[in-house]
Amino acid sequence: ASELSTQLREGVEGRIELAIVDAYGGRTQATRPIAVGAPSCEALRGAVSSAASKASMGDGFAALGHVASVATSAGTASCADLAAASAAARGGARRLRRALADADVAIGNGTANGTAGAAEPDLALELLALVQSATDAIGSTDLSARNLLASVLSTVIQSGGGGSGALSASAAVSGLSQVAAIAAAAAVDGIDAATAGNIAGALDSTLGASAAAAAAGAAYARVQADAVSAAATAAARGLGAALLAGTVAGEAGIEQTGANMNISAARSNADSTANATIAGPGGAGAVAMPATLFAGVNGSAVDLATGVDLVLVSFGANVHADPAEQNATADGSGGNAGLGGLATGVFSVTLRAAATGADVAIAGLAEPIVLTIPLQLAADASERAFNCSRASDCLGRGACLPNGACACASPFYGDSCELTAVCHYWHEADARWATDGCRTLPTPDGGDERALLCAC
Repeated sequence: ASELSTQLREGVEGRIELAIVDAYGGRTQATRPIAVGAPSCEALRGAVSSAASKASMGDGFAALGHVASVATSAGTASCADLAAASAAARGGARRLRRALADADVAIGNGTANGTAGAAEPDLALELLALVQSATDAIGSTDLSARNLLASVLSTVIQSGGGGSGALSASAAVSGLSQVAAIAAAAAVDGIDAATAGNIAGALDSTLGASAAAAAAGAAYARVQADAVSAAATAAARGLGAALLAGTVAGEAGIEQTGANMNISAARSNADSTANATIAGPGGAGAVAMPATLFAGVNGSAVDLATGVDLVLVSFGANVHADPAEQNATADGSGGNAGLGGLATGVFSVTLRAAATGADVAIAGLAEPIVLTIPLQLAADASERAFNCSRASDCLGRGACLPNGACACASPFYGDSCELTAVCHYWHEADARWATDGCRTLPTPDGGDERALLCAC
């Protein structure tokens, strides 16, 4: 039965054969065609109700199965009342659980309970709430539980709760927070390839949904966007730590790549990390470390004897505050007057002590760390404006190609090379884009003119 049930997916057409043989060798056989269609809305409502009930009674594994079936069903998108049904079912399950515990507690919490005053139903958010209830029931310390949780989270996030792909800010925060918690738990005893892929996929899809919302003029509100950014960076860092759990210095690095986020993690000894140039995740960009990288590190406070963990993350879109919203300052202390949008993705570099997982604080370097970050320009010169006939039309910052487009030398870009990319970093303590401690380098002869060089 279990073998048969794993094959009966929506859209499957085939046949079922039944053969019966008696003790005397007599045999009879019958064959019937089978086609598995999408479940009805009534069946899907029953699934979300069962998920809420199972999670409430402590059967988180069964609850996750129901959630996954709803998120992957082709019929989910046409059932407009599923979110409301889920909210009502979760509220009912809580009331039953509290009644069984003889707890006389009033229930009333907006969308979380499906009560009066709730916001517009959000199926993805409701399904993610069911996943959280299942997590509360089974925990995330068990490897098999983490694997299933990551799989279902990835399924819900990538489907937008049921085929739409859209994801509200609230659902994005909920999903990424749960993904980050699974990654953090996996950092203790390691992570398998399937779970790592599901975590990376969920993170990648959420970032894509956020970028799509912004492109459609429906960008998340600042508070929501900040929460998504915090959860995304926490999930990425947690995944990097989990990928390295149980490894030894010198092992080959590990990568997870996607359309909106790439991550690489490697463990090596301190001497190998210093004075090395490490390719960026997905082969894009690079980090060149100086020989004196750890010269200022207090060896008694940070144990680097067993190795150093290097986690590189490249986000295709901005995961921090919009630079254009930042107030201009004129005091020379890292002010950013006239900041426009980002001309590159966001590149994150994290160094940790392998023995403890503690961040290694790098400061006061005699020689800088040099980052090579790809500029996000038009895919080729044919996509840019044809507005030059000679090199001077490109302001002396690039060459005029035969087709009339300027090929700008980094850090310059724009149709006429009129814009300048300047290296900034996200100052976490001050929550702002800053330049102090970093400078923008010109492209060396023979260097990649489509990459920004930052010395920090």
